[in-house]
Amino acid sequence: MRPRVVLRAAALVIAAGVALVAQAASGDWIPWLWGVGALFVVVLLGARQRWGATVTATVALVVADLVWLLAMPWWGWVFLLSAACAGGVVWLVYTRRVRPSHPLSIGLAVAAGVAVVAASIGAVLHAQAAAEAERRAAAAQRQESISRILPHSPSAVPSFLVRTIAEDEPRSACLAFTRQAAAEFAAAHRQATCESAIRGLTAEVSDPIDYQNAFWMPGSQQSYDGETATLRVCDIDVAGTGPGSLGQLTIAPHDGGAGGFEITRWQPCGQ
Repeated sequence: MRPRVVLRAAALVIAAGVALVAQAASGDWIPWLWGVGALFVVVLLGARQRWGATVTATVALVVADLVWLLAMPWWGWVFLLSAACAGGVVWLVYTRRVRPSHPLSIGLAVAAGVAVVAASIGAVLHAQAAAEAERRAAAAQRQESISRILPHSPSAVPSFLVRTIAEDEPRSACLAFTRQAAAEFAAAHRQATCESAIRGLTAEVSDPIDYQNAFWMPGSQQSYDGETATLRVCDIDVAGTGPGSLGQLTIAPHDGGAGGFEITRWQPCGQ
């Protein structure tokens, strides 16, 4: 096989390899369209007749590679460096400029290997960072969704608790508690979880509708300091339809940023 044919085939394989790795790492397929467009242009200019099909395809792949690499972090360029080193070794050996055992060939091969390892590490770190960013975005989205369904004023939090207790929705009720407040609430009711404590209160409700209708929070048991409020939900007259004491609630804006309020601290009514 002639050295020129080998070099052209090697260039095509390297360009295709760079394209496949870049597409897999970035998840972006748009550069393929650039490659197809470049192929169309060079074919119209007669490149296939002048250079042959292999070189023409390589040019198109190189265009796609450049589009990927221009948008990629440092490890993409390191991978390109490894491809260049590997291509240099192939060119030097098949054109018989140096032997495979020559220090230059060995040095380029080692450099290619080191660059591949470095680029692979960079790609893994990039993937991990992207996954972490996606996880954080999903968590932020969840917090925003929770904030939307929470009461949008501190004074509405007790009514929210009463409704969820009456309708036996312990999971919804406990969304209104921070982790610390939920633990305080559960411990005071001698339960392992906030949900279990809510179920215990639900068991005390004789009539869900009457309980919700009877509940009314006196203004004298509410105090405000900016966006933070302390509500003393104690000894509320609900005509025996359910629990009238839900505790002393410290309420502040929810971190989700959608206008909801949550219980950040819970204390028994006797304190």
